[in-house]
Amino acid sequence: MLPIVKQALRTHRDVSERHGPWIFANRDGGTLDITNLRERGWRPALRRAKLRAGTLYQTRHTFATLMLELGESLGWVARQLGHTNAERVYRRYHRFIPNLCRRDGANADRLESLWRSLTREQVYSLRPSVFFAGLLPGWLTAVTLGHATSLLDPAPMRELLATALDLDRVRASATRLAVVTTDLARREPQRFDNQTITLAALVATVAVPGLFPPVEVDGASLVDGGLVSRAPVLEALDSGISVERAIIALSYAPNDRPRPPTRLRDVLESAFETLMIHQIRRDAELARLRHRIDVQIVEPSAPLRLRPLDFDPASLADALARGRADGARCLDAWSPPRR
Repeated sequence: MLPIVKQALRTHRDVSERHGPWIFANRDGGTLDITNLRERGWRPALRRAKLRAGTLYQTRHTFATLMLELGESLGWVARQLGHTNAERVYRRYHRFIPNLCRRDGANADRLESLWRSLTREQVYSLRPSVFFAGLLPGWLTAVTLGHATSLLDPAPMRELLATALDLDRVRASATRLAVVTTDLARREPQRFDNQTITLAALVATVAVPGLFPPVEVDGASLVDGGLVSRAPVLEALDSGISVERAIIALSYAPNDRPRPPTRLRDVLESAFETLMIHQIRRDAELARLRHRIDVQIVEPSAPLRLRPLDFDPASLADALARGRADGARCLDAWSPPRR
């Protein structure tokens, strides 16, 4: 309940001469007659305020639209209206949510601005125990790291997701969401949709084992869904989504052929990337066979030159510009020819 409403009700109770079971009572302490209230109270008040005639119930719609236009959370407005979920509110009042029905690219621009400004400190930090382990003698370093849960602390990323995402709008959106994580104990995928997605589940989707710790969600220890599904096209299609074309975006260009790896880091990265690319192509082919739809694998036109966990502003800006241009070319290629 809004504080101003709560205070008004308390004031009304304190000054009321009748302390019966009703908050608003008639002169005898009984229930109000709606017709009497409408004709002798509500309509005269509208005329004095020079407002267009309307029903008492319309004040409910007024409250909802004003709160949404002011940017209040969809879930909070739903709770104020007494709804158990935000979907009903979304369907009735979605046109009043700021920017939800615009087509000027403002949301995409904000997302691009966020990517351009990202820094390592906003995404992860090195755990103190891992940092100090590097200062110890070799065998002590191995012992210390053996007891660490992960190399990196995901707390900055959790905070970033919490401030950048409105999960209430995700839950109320008509656009279907399919998120895949990996249950380490059961060794199987754990799926989330619009209604079940949480902040913890989102953090789990990028919890690469070793780099980030597993995330506890409803008693399950979850990590990156890429362990069981590099491109979750199969999971998305198995959820019952009806589509004619599925698009899988790769981050590796066809002519991206780095020099033969020599260092341990380069060997591990190359092996991981090779495994991932082949898994994605396999899943795409399985999707074509199982669901009989057009599955397109889209590759960058040129190598992105981005390394994992690297947030160089110039490289990110270059990747965004290439992605915008590649996306436009794809749309042109897929668009039907003009007659």
